[in-house]
Amino acid sequence: MNREEKDGLILMFQVDHLSGEEMGWVLEAETIPGLKNRHLIPTLTKKGRPGYLLFLDVDPELEAEVIESVAESLPIFGYHRFSTKHVFKKGTSRVVALVVHAHGRTVETSLRLRSFSFHKGTERLFIEVDDLRILHRRIRKELKVSLSPLELKERIDARLKGPRRDRIEIKL
Repeated sequence: MNREEKDGLILMFQVDHLSGEEMGWVLEAETIPGLKNRHLIPTLTKKGRPGYLLFLDVDPELEAEVIESVAESLPIFGYHRFSTKHVFKKGTSRVVALVVHAHGRTVETSLRLRSFSFHKGTERLFIEVDDLRILHRRIRKELKVSLSPLELKERIDARLKGPRRDRIEIKL
């Protein structure tokens, strides 16, 4: 497997004084600049209280901005920093035009796709999650259609199978 490496940074916060509802902000990636990924893991602390381990995968050069953003939402007194090497197989990217029809209305957008070949001749396409979130909101607002992001992704994935296309259409 051809692989590449780049510097990474994982920040870990130990939180044992907030409820799950108060930790809900973590699920909104847009609230933290430079965030690549996040994981919130429930734990049991030494005093038997429920707690959480919050791991944030961030661009190393954006650490200060991320900490500032986290500190606005969480009363943090410190954190752990893990310098890492992100090892990955580089894929290719492309953009497809997407047209969604429902109730006589149309939403047009473009979707960024990442392509990875894991085995010879086997290609997997992944829709950029940010594009999917934006499209999901637009469909709900502009087309007045309620479907889950997973249902939307499955419909798009079904249209992407087969010969390569630069434009796809979906009817809801």
